[in-house]
Amino acid sequence: MTPEKFKRLLLSENPSQLPQGLAVGGDLSLSGCTGLTQLPQGLAVEGNLFLSGCTGLTQLPQGHT
Repeated sequence: MTPEKFKRLLLSENPSQLPQGLAVGGDLSLSGCTGLTQLPQGLAVEGNLFLSGCTGLTQLPQGHT
């Protein structure tokens, strides 16, 4: 899945209802997404994941650091 498509899905859906194990090719920037509260379980990002300014995000899915 492209980073742009994933970001659109994530911001339009409840992340807990997105399928587990999604894979995003390339870098994924969610910076500034203040309404983002969680990421789907099993999310795989092939590049870098940018989360600066995601003030509503309180924890990462299990297995991520």
